[in-house]
Amino acid sequence: MILLSFLSLFVIFLVFFFKILVWFFPNFIWIKITPTLILVLLLGVYVFLGINIISRQESETPSNEVHDGIVQVEVALSYLRQGLNPYGVDYFGTALEDFNFDYIDTNPALYHFAYLPGILITSLPLQVASIAMTGFYDQRIMLGLVFGLFIIWLVWRYSSKVNLILLVPLLFLNFWFLFYFFYGLNDFLITALVILSLEFIIIRRYWVSAVILGLALATKQTAWFATPFLAQFVWYWLKNEKIKKEEAMHKFFIWLGTAVITVLIIILPFWLDNLSGFWGDGFGYQLGTADHSYPVAGIGISQIIYNLGLLADREAYFPFWFLQLVFGLPAGWLLWQWQKKRAGKPWVVLICWASWLGVIWYLNRYFTPTHLGALVVIICLAYFYKEIWQEGKFQKKSWFSFLPAGIIKK
Repeated sequence: MILLSFLSLFVIFLVFFFKILVWFFPNFIWIKITPTLILVLLLGVYVFLGINIISRQESETPSNEVHDGIVQVEVALSYLRQGLNPYGVDYFGTALEDFNFDYIDTNPALYHFAYLPGILITSLPLQVASIAMTGFYDQRIMLGLVFGLFIIWLVWRYSSKVNLILLVPLLFLNFWFLFYFFYGLNDFLITALVILSLEFIIIRRYWVSAVILGLALATKQTAWFATPFLAQFVWYWLKNEKIKKEEAMHKFFIWLGTAVITVLIIILPFWLDNLSGFWGDGFGYQLGTADHSYPVAGIGISQIIYNLGLLADREAYFPFWFLQLVFGLPAGWLLWQWQKKRAGKPWVVLICWASWLGVIWYLNRYFTPTHLGALVVIICLAYFYKEIWQEGKFQKKSWFSFLPAGIIKK
């Protein structure tokens, strides 16, 4: 934890350093050089990621070069290509069995696929194309593609903002992001989708925002905790369109309904094919109600309870969900009320999401440094948006009409 604290302070120092540079040299050509600098750094990330992917293919222990979630998604995709539902089946006899799990002897992921189907739907075309062209597939290809599109979007959107330079310390020089990104944690995928959903609300392309949100909700459960704050955010923007309240409500429910329909389209085929398997993998596994649930682990309340001897072993059941209800729901309500007074600011959505998710995760069966890293990245991007917002609210520019979003009719 001392090392992690030091690395966090280092990120804060870098942000402070870049802010000082901009303050001391306000007339420097920041707006001209920043987009190029960020795209060069993005290219550097791609080069390093490519080397890492190739190195993994040549490794004698490829399963231990990345997070086990990467390995399992790759196996689940191969199951899907064979016509097998990845939920309700085991993963013995696959590459996942070679992964060295820390907390207990047998990796519980061998019994459960905890991710929601959205990650399979988005990754399957890439796997098919990659195998056809190169003979192999690494799930980080999809993560790298999403990261690149996300960065290009931000550069395109905010190229006229001096504070765009803050992406350099907040992401490209941020250990919390870089390490877990190259290791294959998919939390940034959800963060990017939630932020893109925010972006399309800001430019009033509500149905596009809803589809992106639906994809996020159908990909990982962490996106669910952003939904109340996104809903309040979209309601604020609808109210400020100077339309009748009835029309605003109509648009709001279309937005919400589109997100729900997107979720159902993605999830229902897998769920209906194996109801018990889907529930056990996607929910029971994390709640501790399924056989071979994820063990109590990490730096949260569960580890304290385990250290106090209140659990027979790490796999024992404990109603952490009750703690999440008792403390998590009031926390979510307080954050939602706090957001009301500043509902039109995107950085507030991200702060509320990170705060509520932090409470829920801390009270979960497991809260590891990887979860902490995901929260740090969300908070860093919230700070980025706060600084961007202080330069003035986004105004449509003539060149924006050439973007894909600009040609989508309201």
